[in-house]
Amino acid sequence: MKLALAMEWYDFSVHQCPHDAWLEEFKLTESSSGGNIAERSCSLEVQLLGAYHDGRIMLRYPKVFSHQISVADCGRGMGDWRYDEFRLSERGHLLHEIEWADGHRWLIEANDIEFEWVPFESKVVPD
Repeated sequence: MKLALAMEWYDFSVHQCPHDAWLEEFKLTESSSGGNIAERSCSLEVQLLGAYHDGRIMLRYPKVFSHQISVADCGRGMGDWRYDEFRLSERGHLLHEIEWADGHRWLIEANDIEFEWVPFESKVVPD
């Protein structure tokens, strides 16, 4: 949860900041543990193209307790990541609310969030 306290997360000049990033992939996985089909859990992975188009932001929610994805029209995609907020749910879990362009909203309740920045390799142009 230290990501919620990182000033860089909210600094639009920092390339790792999600503001204005574009969604590339949303992957919700449901799996069972111990071979018991009744004991299932969800995890979520999100891949974003950074706002400066020089790398990807990878977010992983290892254990998702609930999620609400509100998208009125996917005809133009999600648009830009506008803002997000971290807080605690009534059950004491991480609650991550995200607003996209055109008012699309996500609300994810999870045990944690993991962040990774994957820069694109810069190509050297010969003189």
